[in-house]
Amino acid sequence: YKGHNFLVSAFKKVKSEVPSAQLLLVGEGPFKQDIQQQAATAGIDQSVHFLGQRNDIPELLRAMDVFVLPSIGSEGMPRVLLEAMAAGIPCIGTSVGGTPELLCNSDIGYLVPPRDADALAKGMITLACAPEQELKGLVERARERIRTHFSHDVVAKKLGSMYEAEIGHCCRKDKRLTSGA
Repeated sequence: YKGHNFLVSAFKKVKSEVPSAQLLLVGEGPFKQDIQQQAATAGIDQSVHFLGQRNDIPELLRAMDVFVLPSIGSEGMPRVLLEAMAAGIPCIGTSVGGTPELLCNSDIGYLVPPRDADALAKGMITLACAPEQELKGLVERARERIRTHFSHDVVAKKLGSMYEAEIGHCCRKDKRLTSGA
């Protein structure tokens, strides 16, 4: 459900437009050999790097020019996308799960349909070739969105409000039960 096969297909198109491009895949999974074979068959295996499980994600994020989350299945609220946006990396994600809530407009990042290698490639090429000033603005707006909607403080306040509302609801319900006895 991570959509790496679509990412590799998209990356082949990216390599034809941006020959210096490199693709970093972080993590492990049962389809690693299939993805390695796909990259070899496409002739891009020398530019696709399988990094495995890593504990140095902040350093890896700093080395990236573009972050892509090509999910095709449910994603919930993808923490990795939050981290990439907060780290100041232009992001591309597919319109599944909570990703559209994060990449809600093109001023923040690129949102593409799932299973669409052409759209992924177009987004990657666009961001790879975008003027520095344009990327800087995109990154600043993405960071601001994270700060105002998804920071630890904001999430804690939202959770606190939800708990308080539920406690108030339970207390009112308990009063009705006890006052009628």
